[in-house]
Amino acid sequence: MTLLSALFRNQEEVMTFHSRVKLSAYDRDLGLFIVANRDDKPSIKPLRPYQMLVLTTKVKVSDTRKWVEEVFKYRGNTELLQQFMEWEIPKFPVSGHMLKENGVPGGKRIGLVLNKLKEHWADSDFTASSEDLLKQIPTVLSELDIPITR
Repeated sequence: MTLLSALFRNQEEVMTFHSRVKLSAYDRDLGLFIVANRDDKPSIKPLRPYQMLVLTTKVKVSDTRKWVEEVFKYRGNTELLQQFMEWEIPKFPVSGHMLKENGVPGGKRIGLVLNKLKEHWADSDFTASSEDLLKQIPTVLSELDIPITR
């Protein structure tokens, strides 16, 4: 699928191909992922955008990790591929329960706040503690225009 992805200009073409040949769900999603993420993602730390893809995924982390590896293979970037394969996924130190205890309203807003906190965590090279991240809740809530509940 990685090689086939080079033939597609956009995700719509991947879906057209899928409707004709009936790809597996994994291969379809891999093709969609590669087409969506194959372009260079400018960043001071070139691995960071791909780490964030893994940390903020809504599908299985193991699948996303393999898909990112395939993007590096597609791009022929063996150096980043090696760095990414050596990277161990750190455990995010904040939970939704902790957010609720600190005044974040429930529902979809918890996910929005968690994703913003993950960005701050990544900016700290995944070293910020839960206490450090929880201190940033008021700032994150104001950025997202979410009122604090107590």
